Amino acid sequence: MLDFISPLFAKAGIAALVACLILIITMHFLRKVIKNVEMRIFISLAISYFASLVFYSFSFKQWVAEATQVINYFLETIGWMFLAPASFIIILIVAAYFLEKKLTAQEFRTFWHILGGLLILIFTIFNRELGFLITSYTILGFLVMEYLRKLPEESLFTNFVKKSFHKAIRDNEIASFMASIFFLTGCWIIIYMFAKTPAIVLLLILTLGDASAVITGKKLGRDKLKYNLHKSIQGSTAMFLIIMVILLAFKFNLIFAFIVAIVVALLESLPLNMSDNLIIPVASIMLFIGITNAIQYFNFWLYIFPIALFFIVYLPKLLDLKSSLVVFLFGALVLNGLINSLAYFFIISTFLIINALAWNAKRIRKCLKIKENVWKTRTINTVIASGMIPALIAVLGNVYLLTGAISAALAETMANKIGSFYPHPRLITNMKKKKPGTRGAVSWYGYVAALMACLITGLIIVITTQIFGIKTAFWPIFAIAIIAGLGAITLNSLMGIVLGYLAKEEIDVISTLLGVAIAAALMLI
Repeated sequence: MLDFISPLFAKAGIAALVACLILIITMHFLRKVIKNVEMRIFISLAISYFASLVFYSFSFKQWVAEATQVINYFLETIGWMFLAPASFIIILIVAAYFLEKKLTAQEFRTFWHILGGLLILIFTIFNRELGFLITSYTILGFLVMEYLRKLPEESLFTNFVKKSFHKAIRDNEIASFMASIFFLTGCWIIIYMFAKTPAIVLLLILTLGDASAVITGKKLGRDKLKYNLHKSIQGSTAMFLIIMVILLAFKFNLIFAFIVAIVVALLESLPLNMSDNLIIPVASIMLFIGITNAIQYFNFWLYIFPIALFFIVYLPKLLDLKSSLVVFLFGALVLNGLINSLAYFFIISTFLIINALAWNAKRIRKCLKIKENVWKTRTINTVIASGMIPALIAVLGNVYLLTGAISAALAETMANKIGSFYPHPRLITNMKKKKPGTRGAVSWYGYVAALMACLITGLIIVITTQIFGIKTAFWPIFAIAIIAGLGAITLNSLMGIVLGYLAKEEIDVISTLLGVAIAAALMLI
């Protein structure tokens, strides 16, 4: 089922995304020096390209050699067959242009959601590596357009972007990320990790599952869910049925299909402050692996551990009931992971407990004389946001990527909470003094707390892997923990200023993804 993309294409995709972040940050810093937007873009492109050469030992010849390898691979495996999906794409885009005036804003967004998913699916069917690279460069393009969309300046590029995305943007996306970026990120994760057939199944679930819930909910959604008035019973039922049909069509086990469909539909229906376009693929991946292993190697006594974890976080009221159940689900899925599942369970459990303590510990509040309303009990939103990516990596069983994910998530929590005590934080872009809590403001309190979180992460992983006999190198673990943790919170602060305000839950998700990306980049260099 799992089949990670080859290092050659993984490097190309990750290098493109890193170059994109550098491009956006460079454009932002040059905005006061270079007034012309087009000139700023071209200079930033050159800088970001040279910065991305770090993946190729700063050798232009190595970059050319690997780029030639990629091109030759596609010419040999696909050749002129590339014209078939390309022609279909042109037809769909032309159809979208003519349908824009005939569809409502919601219908237009849903149409593009399905269209985008089908385009990625078509390329993945033809060639998985091609689908991966196209998704990588599409994310790059969307992130750049997000930045241009928020610029106040008038220019050829900014006017084109604002006009193009006007109808597809929800009101809550004006100051935040478009859901499309999270959707593309979900597709990228799926294609990167899975062989072609399971990747196609997951892409279909991501594309058609959410769209079916939206369409049915708008047309027939009369009975609203009591816990989320923005969702309906009819919409969630439609999503459940579509996922069941997809899984059964690909000859998956009935019990397996039912569990995956019901859990994914339930998660999509929750009132979460983050995009379900990212939750659905991450949940589906963990369920695919966890339930498959649970059915094949079921051991009742193993579930004592996640049950114990549930009571550890719930009885002292570190987490509420819903959040504690999510922690139990994370633990159960990690326990049915691919390799060394017990070791990864103890790593992820320790992380979840420490993270919960950092958010809500009565003794810590009392010792530090913190007011009751400063640190609040973690809700299901924050638990899912900060825990789902580390849990996913734990299920996959990669200790180095897990180090990056946990270090970034824990560093973000500690920097946020401890850093808020510093009276005069400074904006990371220009070092001007700001009020505590200002988006993009940093302090040495926060960075010291983040560094401590990174060292704690490294220590937990080194000790656990030694106890369970997992072969790991001591210094690389700590190096990844420190670089990924500190790098993730720094990039997060920069991205928050450059791309606008993000919900706290979205910050948690982006932090952990950046931590994984930095860890992966360090492994590739």
